[in-house]
Amino acid sequence: MQLLSFARIIKNASNISFLFLDEATSALTAEHESEMYQILNELGISYHTVGHGGLQLQSFHNKQLELKGGISGQWELTDL
Repeated sequence: MQLLSFARIIKNASNISFLFLDEATSALTAEHESEMYQILNELGISYHTVGHGGLQLQSFHNKQLELKGGISGQWELTDL
């Protein structure tokens, strides 16, 4: 299903400038995940990603927003 959704993004890329991706690569291999982000970059599509990908996910982004949880609403923005 994730690859089908990504195919729709590629097909409609001329109409897309920004994506919000929620666990979009959780069922993909590392190779497919890498290819997906490379294609998004080549198409000039900006994206924000929600996920638990750790170091693999970080390699495709330039900033990380970590929500600390709890009722205090603490967060941390880090350059990668």
